[in-house]
Order: sequence, then C-alpha cells, then structure tokens
Amino acid sequence: MNQYCTRNWAKKIVKSSFPEILERKFQIPSQEEIEALVQDGLYEPFDEYQARKIIESVHPEWSEGEILDKIEEEKNRHMRTISTNVKGLNDLK
Repeated sequence: MNQYCTRNWAKKIVKSSFPEILERKFQIPSQEEIEALVQDGLYEPFDEYQARKIIESVHPEWSEGEILDKIEEEKNRHMRTISTNVKGLNDLK
C-alpha cells in the first residue's frame, strides 16, 4: 500500500482502539486482523453531498460548473484510492 493509504488505515486503527490505548490495554492487531479491517473499509462510497459542502465552504466564489468539475475530480481521486487499496491488499498476499 502507498504511504498515504497506510497512514489512513493507521489512523482508523488508532481511532477505533483509542479507549484501549488510554487504558494501556491496546495490542497491535495481527496481520490477518489488519487485512480484514482494510478489506471491510475498501469500498467506502463517495459522498457527493459531503464533497459539495466542503468545496462550497472552501470556495464560496466558485460557479456551479467549477464546483461540479471539482466534485468529479474528487470522485476520480476516490476511485483511484480504492484501486490503490485493492492493489495494496493484493500485494500483501
């Protein structure tokens, strides 16, 4: 997996295990557990509504066409990330 993808999965593991970390009861997941976690989250759908709200808040001056172009760009980035994650997971095996 690429460095960006690995960092995101590490963040997810830390977020989901935060109470155990604070209680010093956290144990590093096994390779199989990490693979299962990654596989479960591989196909997170693209949230166009959320993307639009973020783009509109960051660029309130943009026209509808510019917003739609940026949404399409973000959707393509999301699909590439999924593709990279699948490839990375396959590389682990």
